[in-house]
Amino acid sequence: MRSARDESLGPLDERGPNKPETINGVPVGGTTLERTGLAETGDIIYVKGGRSVNIGLSLQKPNNVTAPSAGGKMQGEELSEHQKIRKSLLQVSLSSYLINELLICLRT
Repeated sequence: MRSARDESLGPLDERGPNKPETINGVPVGGTTLERTGLAETGDIIYVKGGRSVNIGLSLQKPNNVTAPSAGGKMQGEELSEHQKIRKSLLQVSLSSYLINELLICLRT
């Protein structure tokens, strides 16, 4: 879990509390996940100084359509940098969920 966290946030000296800014064509600040192009897909929503990152399924209202978010859809055979990070985060969160569910089943 720590590995996925560190991969998505990036090196401490490159992180920033705000969304990345582009300086001389290079994104600076924010997190590695944001600097890899995820923001352009619409999968990061900036609201009141915070961020919401969609790494899995998205639920669209009012039609209640559930589908992979735009940034997670594959185009070509090679994963982009942000898709690799997204994959790590999904694997960790799914593993944590499954372990939790298993523990609940074992208790009953």
